[in-house]
Amino acid sequence: MNKNIENYKKAVNQIHVDANLKDKVLEEAQSKQKSKKTIYYLRYVTAIAAVAVVAVVGVSFLKQPKEEVLKPSLSNKSQIKQEETEKLAGINIRRFESVEELREVLKDNEQNYQSMTKGTYGLDLAMNSVAQSAEEGIADTARSETTNSDYSRTNNQVENVDEADIVKTDGKYIYYSQNNRIYIVDTDLNLKSTIQEEDFRPYQIFVNGTKLVVFGTKYNHSDIFVYRNTIVDDVAESDETDVVEEDVSTVYRPKTYIRIYDLENIEKPELAREIKIDGNYQDARMIEDNVYLVTNYYTYFYNGIDNLKDIDILPCYEDSVAKGINYVEATDIAYFENTNDTNYSLIVGFNLNSKSQVNVETFFGCGSEMYVSENNLYLVTQDGYWDAKESTIYKFELDDSKVLAIASGKVEGYVGDQFAIDEYEGNLRVATTSWESNYRNFLFTDEYESHYSTHLTILNENLEKIGGIDDLIKDEEIYSVRFIGKIGYIVTFQEVDPLWVIDLSDPTNPVVKGELEIPGYSSYLHPYDETHIIGIGYNVKDNGYGGVTNDMMKISMFDVSDVEHPKEIFNHTIGNQYAYSSIGYEHKALFFNKAENLIGFPISWWTRRENKSGLVLFRIDLENNQFEEIDDLIESTTYSSMERAIYIGNGIYTIHMDQIIKYDLTTFEKVKTLELEYDDEYYYW
Repeated sequence: MNKNIENYKKAVNQIHVDANLKDKVLEEAQSKQKSKKTIYYLRYVTAIAAVAVVAVVGVSFLKQPKEEVLKPSLSNKSQIKQEETEKLAGINIRRFESVEELREVLKDNEQNYQSMTKGTYGLDLAMNSVAQSAEEGIADTARSETTNSDYSRTNNQVENVDEADIVKTDGKYIYYSQNNRIYIVDTDLNLKSTIQEEDFRPYQIFVNGTKLVVFGTKYNHSDIFVYRNTIVDDVAESDETDVVEEDVSTVYRPKTYIRIYDLENIEKPELAREIKIDGNYQDARMIEDNVYLVTNYYTYFYNGIDNLKDIDILPCYEDSVAKGINYVEATDIAYFENTNDTNYSLIVGFNLNSKSQVNVETFFGCGSEMYVSENNLYLVTQDGYWDAKESTIYKFELDDSKVLAIASGKVEGYVGDQFAIDEYEGNLRVATTSWESNYRNFLFTDEYESHYSTHLTILNENLEKIGGIDDLIKDEEIYSVRFIGKIGYIVTFQEVDPLWVIDLSDPTNPVVKGELEIPGYSSYLHPYDETHIIGIGYNVKDNGYGGVTNDMMKISMFDVSDVEHPKEIFNHTIGNQYAYSSIGYEHKALFFNKAENLIGFPISWWTRRENKSGLVLFRIDLENNQFEEIDDLIESTTYSSMERAIYIGNGIYTIHMDQIIKYDLTTFEKVKTLELEYDDEYYYW
C-alpha cells in the first residue's frame, strides 16, 4: 500500500469518528496523490497576549452529540496511540482510564482550589460561533508586487521559530491586529484591506506567503446560551420560563479561534479555514509551515460536576476541513501526576499546506510559561498557588505538526518568563527564583517577612538534572535572563543590579565567571554582537521607606568580551520618573536594525504640562561609547498609543492604536500618516 495512504489511515484512526467518515477521508487522500504538486516554502523569522479576565457564569453552547461517541473503545485506538500511552507511563505521566476517573480528579482538585482561593475564580471571556467550511484549496503562488529585501522580522527568542505577534510584515505589506480589526497596509501607507468579523476579536497573527493566520476569540454573549433541547440564538427574545431547570447545561466554554485567510487577492482576503479549540489562547509558534499553539481550558462548573454529563467535562475542538465537533475522550487525556490544577492544556498543531485535520493533544494541568525550540515544546507548571517551591517542566516533541510528550522533570523555584528557559546541544538550561514568606500567618506576627533565592539548573534530554548552581545570590529576584551559546547572563535585583556571567560550556559544572553591580536593573537583555549585550530597564532611587523605587528608564551597553570582568561601557537615561515602556514585559516591542545600528522601543511619560509618547530611538556608537538619541519620533499625545515599530526598506513605521506613521530612515522626517478607526469599547473589553 502507498506509504502516504497508510499514514492517512493511522491519522484517521486517532480521530474517533464513524467508519463512513474515515472511508471518505481515505478516498480523498488517494485522489489527491494523483495530483500532488510541489509546494515551495517561504519561512519567516519573528510572547504577550495579555488576556482580559472576568468572572462569568455561562451555559453550554454546543449541540450535544450522541452519548455513544463518548464511550472509550479500545477498538478505536491505533497502535500509535497505545505506544504513546506506554511512553507517557515511562515518564510518570499516564492517561485517564475512564471518564469516571477524570470526574473524580476534577472534583477533588476543584475543592482544593476553592479552599486555597476562597472561591474566587477568574475566567477569560471567549465565546463560540458558527463553524465555517474551508475552501477547497489555498493558492500559494507569489504575488507580483515588489518586495523590499530588507525589513523587520519579529524579535524572536529562537532562530527559525517564529512567534505570533500583533504586527507582521513581509516586505510588501504591514499586517496589524488592532482591537477588533486587522489592517493590511502597503509600504506607502495605502490601506489595502480591513478584516473585521462581527463579534470576533483577533489577538496575534502569522504571515506565511499568501496565508494570514489569526488567533482570536468571540465575545457575543448570545452565542453561549444553548439548552439541551433548544438552541437559543437571541437570549433576550427566548422564553426562559419554558425551560426546565435540569435541561439547562451549566458549562461555560471559552474558545480560541484560528482563522486562516487566503491573501492571493490582497484587497479581498478570503477565509479559507477555521479551527475552534476549547480554552484561552496562551501563545503560538510557527516552524516553517507548521503552526503550534497552546490553549488553557479552565474547568469551572457552576452547578457542580456531579450534575453534568460526560460531554460537559471533556474539552472539544472543531476544524472546518472535517466538519463536526470532536470531543477528546478521557482515555486520550494525559494526566500530570500529583497536579492540583483544575485546567487542561490543549497543544494544537497543523500544517498550512495540508488539509489534514488539526492535531490536538490534551494534558490535564496548565503551563504558566512556554518555550519552543525547533524540535521541542516545553510547558512549565508551577507546583503550588503562592510560594511555589518547585516547578515541573514537560517536554513535547514536535514532528510535522504532531505533538508527543516525551519527558518531564522538576526544578526548584518558579520561572519568570520564556527567556529563563533555553535548549542548547540537547540540554535545557533553566533560571528560577524561589520565594518563601510567612504570608500564611503574617497577621499574627510582628512583621511580614519574605526571602528570595535564585537557581540555575541544567537538565539533559530526559529532563534529568545534570548540573546547576543553587543560591546564586540570596534575597534577590531574577529580573532578566539571556542564554547565548555557552554563556548565560542573569540579572538579579534588590537595590542594585548584579549582572552575572556564567560559563555553561560544561553543562555538569556551570561556573559563575564574572559579576557586575550597577544602580538599577535591566528587565530585558538583547545581544548586540559576540562581545556586547544591551540591557533595558530602570534606574532606581530611595523611596523614603527604606527601599527603592523606579526612576528614569535606562539603556546600557555591556562589554562582555572578558567574561570574568563584564563592564557597563555607557548608558543613557530616558524620560522622567514616570517613564514607561512595554519592552519591560514584551520583547516583541523592540525595534532593532543592526545594519543601521539603530535600536528603540515604545515609551511614554508625562509631566504637569504634557504627555509624551512614541518611539525612543538610538543610534549605537561603539567608537564614541554612546547611545545617540533621535527624539524626532516622540510627540505630545493624550495617551500612550504606540505598540510597535518596524522598518521596511528606507522607511520606519510606528504603529499606534489609531494611526500608522511613516518616517524616512535616513532623515527621520515624517513622510505620511494613515489614520485608523479605533473603538475604545473593544479595546477596554
